[in-house]
Amino acid sequence: MTTNSDSVASFWSRTRANLAAVYYSHHKNFWLFESSVWLHMLAGSMISIFIPILMLETGFSLQEVLVFYIVLHLVNIPTNYLAGWAVSWMGARRTIIVATLFQIAFFISYSQIEPGHWGGLLLIGSLAAVYDALYYVASMYLFMRTTIDIKNSGKNTGILNAVIRSANLIGPAIGSFILLYLGHPSWVIAVVIAVFACSTIPLFYTSLEQGERSRMMGIRDFFRTAYAKGNYLSLGLYKANEAISMVPWAIYIYLFFGSLTSVAALAILSPIVMLVISFGSGWINLRWRYHAIALGSVLLCIVWYTRFTSDSGVWLYATVVLGGLFGTLVQVPIDANIYRHGTQTNPLTASVMRNMTSMVVKACVFIVLLLLTLEINAGFIIAIIALTLLVAANIVRIHLRNRSQLR
Repeated sequence: MTTNSDSVASFWSRTRANLAAVYYSHHKNFWLFESSVWLHMLAGSMISIFIPILMLETGFSLQEVLVFYIVLHLVNIPTNYLAGWAVSWMGARRTIIVATLFQIAFFISYSQIEPGHWGGLLLIGSLAAVYDALYYVASMYLFMRTTIDIKNSGKNTGILNAVIRSANLIGPAIGSFILLYLGHPSWVIAVVIAVFACSTIPLFYTSLEQGERSRMMGIRDFFRTAYAKGNYLSLGLYKANEAISMVPWAIYIYLFFGSLTSVAALAILSPIVMLVISFGSGWINLRWRYHAIALGSVLLCIVWYTRFTSDSGVWLYATVVLGGLFGTLVQVPIDANIYRHGTQTNPLTASVMRNMTSMVVKACVFIVLLLLTLEINAGFIIAIIALTLLVAANIVRIHLRNRSQLR
């Protein structure tokens, strides 16, 4: 007769065996890179969600907050080409180190600017833009270089997202504790800078980029297939949803509850379910990725609609968990498809195009919000429209795949 203790022991035995199999199936470079990413995301997540809220609390207007994000994304767009050149010229590892220095400079400048100082907003927006382009182009490129088996694109992407989500779970808890109990953002900024510096250490121990540097391929050649176009169309539509979740949604929660504590709870709740589903969604078979994207987008539409119509604080927090669950169901298959195509064509071009697509869409979203006289609820409608288009696009892709006209 099997007892409960035997069942638990058997479960943990299988879990350890599966984790060991995942660990030993990847090269040392993969885990060194993942360690660097984890530390980097830990540092960023300590304060990233609080940036617009802290600006509001220190006297910045909502208009100034949106202008900061518009500058960040507009400057970022052309800087992605600079990032691609930097990876070709000095390598991805050095590019990440330089990007980290720009991020440190951003936080130092961020702690010094005052409301009404438009030059300061332009400065911190530009520093954040250069950091974002350099880091995410170089890190995506390194991810592709450390995972050369395209057959496992989904699993590898799931692992990467799980690593990011675990950091995003711990980071906000640390940042919230420091903000709420030590009472000043400068303490958080000091810790964040130290962890960012530590995140570069694992990169010195990788054996990557010993040979010829990568070169970008022509954009027309890169997007010559319907598969490639569909991947980046899906990415762009999903990033509209992400832009609304990143700034307007956090501001909405802050205004609804009227305290920094409410945003701290939001920051901690978001990654809990996303951590588990990130790893699990990486196992979605290639054939079912479009189905997962369409299903997740439908469910996200429902979440945004209920946020728009509900005035229950408990339900708003419940939608944070649901949004994280459904969003990861969409994001991991999209990233897996982009990774698969990029590995088969040109990893550096894929990294540049992925980040540039994200920045173009987010810049447009923030500009529209600014033109709509800062109406936060309009952001919810933008998210619903983008996700509806994402559903339609992937239904078309399912149809084309069934007719063997798409991979």
